[in-house]
Amino acid sequence: MHPFSKININGTTFSKNRGNFYAGALYLAGNYTTVENASFNENSSELYGGAILVGNITDTMTINSTNFEGNYVGLNGGAIFNGDYGSIVFATAVEGSKYYYTTFKSNLSALYGGAVFNTGSIVFDSVTFNSNKTTSTISGGGGAIYNNNILTIRELS
Repeated sequence: MHPFSKININGTTFSKNRGNFYAGALYLAGNYTTVENASFNENSSELYGGAILVGNITDTMTINSTNFEGNYVGLNGGAIFNGDYGSIVFATAVEGSKYYYTTFKSNLSALYGGAVFNTGSIVFDSVTFNSNKTTSTISGGGGAIYNNNILTIRELS
């Protein structure tokens, strides 16, 4: 993929993919990316981002009405690893009177961020976290979210 290209992912399922070190399903660096109505199920990687790793992105990645379930990572970010330069906005999709939210369920990390590991910038707008965890005995591992930079929460359940 050419750096700084546009990627639009809509209605796609990523299931049982495996990355040896980084990102079981998507490794994004230098791309403008939108993910909508997608599912990331049972993806895994050895080190960072069971499903998605966001690296040197130069613009905001947007994720709407997407499900992350049963993803695993051997180190940080069971579903998503957002690195130092990454920026992600989780938004709510609206069609008429229906609202579609992003959910994180049963994602697992061996160290930090059962669902999400963040050292960049993340905005959560109407996101649900359920049964995410870390297996680490280190205090502060963040069963749902590990944050070490900019984190904005507008509505969370």
